[in-house]
Amino acid sequence: MQYPAYDPDGNIVRNATYNVEAVKRRYNAWHTYEEEALALGCISHEKIVEVMNALPDIDQRTDKADIGCGTGLVAKAWRRQDMVGYDVSIGQVEIARASGRYARVSELNINEYPLPKKYDLITACDLFNLTLATADCLPNVASSLKEGGLLIMTMPQHTGYHDEAGWQSQTSFELVSETDEYVYCRGENSGNNKYHKIQTWRKINEQ
Repeated sequence: MQYPAYDPDGNIVRNATYNVEAVKRRYNAWHTYEEEALALGCISHEKIVEVMNALPDIDQRTDKADIGCGTGLVAKAWRRQDMVGYDVSIGQVEIARASGRYARVSELNINEYPLPKKYDLITACDLFNLTLATADCLPNVASSLKEGGLLIMTMPQHTGYHDEAGWQSQTSFELVSETDEYVYCRGENSGNNKYHKIQTWRKINEQ
């Protein structure tokens, strides 16, 4: 699969090829991911939890999953051990398991498979960025949600991202709300800021 991707500073790199094995190798060996992310000022996990806490029915959404969970930053901010984590990298899964932040953590590639059960709410923090996942995986995410289920996710604000990642043509979700744009972290090399919004999407139920 080929599509535009972005370098660490948000510059578009066209005709990049998604390679799940390369993604696994990178993150399996990236034992300091969490420390580096926090050092760069990443706050998306905290923003996602703010949106979760603002949901009027959050207490009724008892089945919650975090896809692309990495080391477990969303669960760290959530501060309750009632979420289930999923990640494509077994290295990140093992770190998340050892942290004790989740009720359970499993290895799974959301680009290829839906989750093994249906949830009331799914979070995706820094997963949708063209190098890891695009709107192509949304049918799998929708299949993993109960009727009325919500997806709370980070949406990159790079120029052209929304169209080129397939969001305009997706039919699995309807947009419910979004936050203001915020600086989610500084560029790894140049120091250029990168921007996100937190968006809440509701599954479109099958007729």
